[in-house]
Amino acid sequence: MKSTFSIAILTAALVLRVSGADTQNTLTADETKAGWKLLFDGKTLDGWHNFKKEGVKPGWQVKDGNLVCVDPHNAGDIVTTEKFGAFELQLDFKMAEGANSGIIYHVTDEGGAVWATGPEIQLEDNAKAADPQRCGWLYGLYQPPIDEKTGKTLDATKPAGEWNHLRVVISPDGSFRFNGLRPGKLKIVDSAQRLPRGFSILRVERDGIAQRDGIDIAGDTNISNVRVVMAYGNGIVHGNVTVKSDAVPSGTPLFVPTLWPFSS
Repeated sequence: MKSTFSIAILTAALVLRVSGADTQNTLTADETKAGWKLLFDGKTLDGWHNFKKEGVKPGWQVKDGNLVCVDPHNAGDIVTTEKFGAFELQLDFKMAEGANSGIIYHVTDEGGAVWATGPEIQLEDNAKAADPQRCGWLYGLYQPPIDEKTGKTLDATKPAGEWNHLRVVISPDGSFRFNGLRPGKLKIVDSAQRLPRGFSILRVERDGIAQRDGIDIAGDTNISNVRVVMAYGNGIVHGNVTVKSDAVPSGTPLFVPTLWPFSS
């Protein structure tokens, strides 16, 4: 069973458009053939709704072919109606001065807020927004490396009011292959040395089914669709685990690393 989830955009003074080859909010014949879909048609809010609600509040409007948050106080977080597992997302966005927003993927109806259901790609005005999590970071989980020339975190973000291009690629599944491994079971466990403070593992799933007693393995097999559900404070984080190894002894614990790209 392949899990699918929605994509959400958080309330903010934000302008967004979907990137096409030549014009915005359109697809070429080649892009359509390759499987690309428009999440925003540049004319309507079709395909979107507020989190856990029907329709979209009037704070979100279409202006000049762009999806615009004109009133953050009457907008709310919006979510795609269509669900996605693995995907590639490309879009252009620009922030108002001091604005803070984000794109959350693999959103579900669990939890009381959209940010509690999936990882967030931070979008903000780096110059004046108060949040120390910078634009383009995976909130609380990943940030770009340090630029050796400047001694600061790499940052390609453009100033407020200018267009930025964002590309997100989520891999198809969490899978790992064990070569020459004798039959047995593997455990995915919490480790204080590997997990950031505040994180704990709630459950491990394979093909959507909880694996309380470990995962059965056999020699030279490929194990896929293993999903870890973790907690951070009151929030819930979903992510797949990918392990690459030529030979892992039977019964070896699999640790979830501190920094990892989330996938379906």
